[in-house]
Amino acid sequence: SVRLLGWGQTSGPSGNPSSVLKENTFVVKSNDECQAKLRRSNELRGWKATATHLCAGGDAGQAACFGDSGGPLIKSTSAGFALVGDVSFGVPCGKGFPDVYGRVAAFRAFIDQASRNHTWV
Repeated sequence: SVRLLGWGQTSGPSGNPSSVLKENTFVVKSNDECQAKLRRSNELRGWKATATHLCAGGDAGQAACFGDSGGPLIKSTSAGFALVGDVSFGVPCGKGFPDVYGRVAAFRAFIDQASRNHTWV
């Protein structure tokens, strides 16, 4: 399972951002399953899953919402937490469809190269 953290709205586009950091735990879906589910939505019928995507969630009311974009999707490991994705897009506030995240592992070579000479604080 993976965990999403965010300050996004809790009740759709007319809601207010959360005043406290929210957290939800999701199961990762295969890209094939995700694509099949999202194609049943009006918003993302033509969407094509690629290796740069990771999908998770899908239960109504348990999703990223407005204001969560770019937020972290993390996984607990024996060494601590690992960033596995960042909120990219989906059916607004879930509505029973999985969310789509940028798959961090797909960009690992770029991240390593771009941060090679960076001094971490």
